[in-house]
Amino acid sequence: MSSQSIEQFKQYLANQDDDFLQDGRRVEGIIRDIFSEERSIIFPLTIAWKAGVVTELRKTANLEVTIAQCGDRLCQEYSLRESSASSAVHVWAYALRVTDAVPNINFNSTPPLIIQSSITAETKKCPFCAEEVKKDARKCRYCHSDISDDVVFNEKQNNELIRQQEALNREKQKLERERQELSKKAAQEVEQKKLEQKRRELEENKKQLSSSAISRAFPTANEIGRDGHFIAYNDGIVIDTKTNLMWAAKDNGASINWNNAKKYCENYRGGGYADWRVPTLNELTSLYDESKEHRIRSLSSVYLTYSIELTDIFLWAVESRASEAARFSFLGGKIGWGPQSGSRGHERALPVRSAK
Repeated sequence: MSSQSIEQFKQYLANQDDDFLQDGRRVEGIIRDIFSEERSIIFPLTIAWKAGVVTELRKTANLEVTIAQCGDRLCQEYSLRESSASSAVHVWAYALRVTDAVPNINFNSTPPLIIQSSITAETKKCPFCAEEVKKDARKCRYCHSDISDDVVFNEKQNNELIRQQEALNREKQKLERERQELSKKAAQEVEQKKLEQKRRELEENKKQLSSSAISRAFPTANEIGRDGHFIAYNDGIVIDTKTNLMWAAKDNGASINWNNAKKYCENYRGGGYADWRVPTLNELTSLYDESKEHRIRSLSSVYLTYSIELTDIFLWAVESRASEAARFSFLGGKIGWGPQSGSRGHERALPVRSAK
């Protein structure tokens, strides 16, 4: 018996579900088909299935003991020779993947002595159990299979049709899975394109808001000048299109402590808005520009956009700690701290708000 047939049998079983092993007609058919050139194994394998060997092998906890017990039972109850019984059980165990050990096959096609034929006329072998029977016999005296020429031919045809149908069903299932994957991929690509288009539209809208949308918020104000990304209007407002912040064009013009700076900014009504506030340190830092110098007196300068006018070097920030508050120097671009309720004469307040 060739190992190729056993491997084919193992592979076939691996592709079947549990229902297949419950269908005796299909099991016998595939055994006859795969081992058609090795008739001596057909009867032992079929008898082993009928005897429940498959069920016992699949649920065993001690494979070696189960194989021995099944072999003994096939010899005692079904008159199989020990070698044939043992080989049949080992083939089933290997084909069911219960063991990885390749079976040592020894099927003896000669019938047991108790049923050995004494026929002297012309004989033939049963295609199912490989035992010797009369040439004109229509039923095997050993395995009791119908062995008339028409039955054998039709059985093989039916088995082949079953195999072809099962292969076709597997191919259909594979094609359906591929179709679903392609549909899913196509849908994802369409959705991705929509998202990319939406992202481009949002980016375009953002650019428009940075340039023209802000100016439309001031129907009564006219642009009077630009300095890079800063736009100055005739109502004393400066827009930073980079940060979308709206600044007062001038500071409060005199020395002021942090507490009063907060009140000044909150009460500021430039451009008709009422939500002005003290800027943060990060917002003040965004104004600092070393390349642009304003001379505020003979020995001092500040560095920021030309669109905003400062009267001294420090601007108060909203950050505070204990009794101190932060201030930003537009002379050196550094952060400092001073008393909230006092002023050294150089601190100023510059209102800011978010441009929406």
